[in-house]
Amino acid sequence: MPRLIRQFGIVVAATLSFSALAGCGEIMQNDAIAIGDSSVSEDYVDTIIEQLATVDQVQLVDGRIEGDALRSILTAILRNEATHEFLMANDVSVTDQEREEVVTQYEEDPQFALIGPELQELLISLNSQDLALARIKVPQRDSLAAMYAKEPASLGVMCARHLLVDSESEARAAMKRVLDGEDFAQVAAEVSTEPNASETGGALAGEDNDCLALGVYQEQFDNDFVIGALKARAGTPSEPVKSSFGHHIIFMRPYDEVADSIEKSLAENPGQYLLSGYLATSKVTVASRFGRWDPSVGQIVAN
Repeated sequence: MPRLIRQFGIVVAATLSFSALAGCGEIMQNDAIAIGDSSVSEDYVDTIIEQLATVDQVQLVDGRIEGDALRSILTAILRNEATHEFLMANDVSVTDQEREEVVTQYEEDPQFALIGPELQELLISLNSQDLALARIKVPQRDSLAAMYAKEPASLGVMCARHLLVDSESEARAAMKRVLDGEDFAQVAAEVSTEPNASETGGALAGEDNDCLALGVYQEQFDNDFVIGALKARAGTPSEPVKSSFGHHIIFMRPYDEVADSIEKSLAENPGQYLLSGYLATSKVTVASRFGRWDPSVGQIVAN
C-alpha cells in the first residue's frame, strides 16, 4: 500500500481542489490556501485532519492540531494543488488506468476501508497524480529558452554564479563592473571572498553539471540567498543580496551557456523538476492564521 505518511511523519497531500475555485491565487473567505485557480477550504483541511486523527496519524489536543504539524499537512496539500494546476497547464491528466492501479493497491490493505472518504480520495488522487507527473516530457529547447528568459527558476534548476564581499558598497561596485561589460566570472575571481572563487569564477555547480536542482538551494543554502536567486534574471547581475555570510551579487548564466546542463538535469525527472519550479515561481496565498508560504524553503512556515 502506498505510504499514508510523508515528510515529518505526518504529511498527507491532496491533489484535487475540494473547495470553490478562487481566481489568481487569492484567498477567499474560508480558504486555507490558494494557488492559481485552485483553493482549499479550511473546512476541508479540518475534515482531513479529523480523519487522520481517526487512524492515529496525527494527535489532536483539545480537538486541534497546530504548529509544525499543521503547516506540514498544509504544505503537502499546497504542493499537490500545484501538481493539479501544473498537469492541467501541460495538458496531462490522470488516466483511468493510473487511477485504477492506485485504487487496486489501496484496496489490498484492509485498513484503507477504515479511513474517511475524503482522505481515501485524497490518497488515491495523490498517488495517481504522481503517476501522471512521471509522463511529463522535457520541453523542446526553444520552450526551455523562453521559460529561462522569463524566470530561470521556473525550470526547477539553477545555473548561477555569485560573488561574496563584506559590504554592500563593495557588492555594488562589482555589480557596476559587470553592468559595464566585464565578465562576471572574472570579476568574481578578483573580488569574491568565497574560497576557490579565483578558480570557479563563483560558479554554483555540481560535479558534472553547471546547474544545481532548486531543491538543493532550498535545502542547503541561506534563505535570503535563495530568495535573491529566485528573483534573479538571466544574463544580468542581481541587486546586492545580504545573507548571513555577507553581501552577494547573483548572476544567472545565459541560457546558451548552460542549455546542455539544463537538459541533462531535467532528463532525470522532468515532471518533478518543472513542478518544483512552477511552485517556487507561482503566486501562493495562505490564510494568515496558518502561516505564510516561503519559496526559499518550499514550505509553509510560521509568520
